[in-house]
Amino acid sequence: MNNNEKQIELIQRSEVIGISKTPFVNLISNSAFVGSTLFFIMLIIYGLFQTDIFSMFQFQEIIVNGSTAMGLAAVGEGFVIISGGFDLSVGAIISLVNVILTTQIIDTLGSQVFWSLICLLIGMAAGLLNGIFVAIARLPSIIVTLSTMFIYSGIALVVLPAPTGEIPPSYIEFWSGNTGGIIPNSAILLTVVILILTIIKRSSLGIGMFSIGSDEDAAYMNGINIVKTKLMTYTASGGFYSLAGIVLSANMGSGDPTIGTPLLLSTFAAVVVGGTPLGGGRGSFIGSLFGAGIMNIAVGVLFVLGVSSYWGPIFNGAILIFAVLMTTLWSRYINNLLAARRV
Repeated sequence: MNNNEKQIELIQRSEVIGISKTPFVNLISNSAFVGSTLFFIMLIIYGLFQTDIFSMFQFQEIIVNGSTAMGLAAVGEGFVIISGGFDLSVGAIISLVNVILTTQIIDTLGSQVFWSLICLLIGMAAGLLNGIFVAIARLPSIIVTLSTMFIYSGIALVVLPAPTGEIPPSYIEFWSGNTGGIIPNSAILLTVVILILTIIKRSSLGIGMFSIGSDEDAAYMNGINIVKTKLMTYTASGGFYSLAGIVLSANMGSGDPTIGTPLLLSTFAAVVVGGTPLGGGRGSFIGSLFGAGIMNIAVGVLFVLGVSSYWGPIFNGAILIFAVLMTTLWSRYINNLLAARRV
């Protein structure tokens, strides 16, 4: 059996895909299916309180634009969690991208393209730095990213000590507007991201993420390059964080050195709600996007009900605990179904 065949066999085990599953068990144990189902349930619940939810404005502002930044951040965080790690620097990288854009970008095409690419590279470099300490220095990911969170947040405050500045209107329109006056640009971006994630899932990088998260020693024995995979994982996650920072900057239209801080807890919650457990080795890249949509709609329901925004962090924390609990119980249920079929 060559390395590719071993890797495919390992990822199949890490995703708990076996011949003992019935089509029903395959369906309900699919993370993307669970995340998308919860998304549409929340959409229906929100529709009960907001009757014009399916109008073009509501769909674009609440469902698409409102969820894009968190969804991109959740995808990056999902990479790290599936590979068995934790990344606490997500909000700090988003804030860093925001202040750089706000202080440097001007209303010309050349400037906007240049600084968008620079910010993308900065995010990837920040992720790579995390990966170096985790993969090469073999330090715990939670300690590394906690430290770099403070470093990146400090740099953001040095660049922009207080909320100020503005993003050029043309840049805002590019990320938050419509193509042809009909299709939200954010929807086009998310479609491209879904296609990319589909490719990554079956690539050697995606297989490596799941394999390492499932059993790092077994992954190594089956030919997975642990260091390379972790470096690429953290670099890719940083790229998605920076893209989230770009989109969030366009949505907000101004600079704020702490703009990404509230997204830390929300991002973790979105990943878990989207069907990715915190233990690693299982989950769904695309499910994280649905998880972000669920979180955004849930906040919208609270707003419609007149709940104060100060309850937001409490709500996010409660959702995260509940999601982790439900994910654990769901995994036990699936394992019991599989065990019953083996008897």
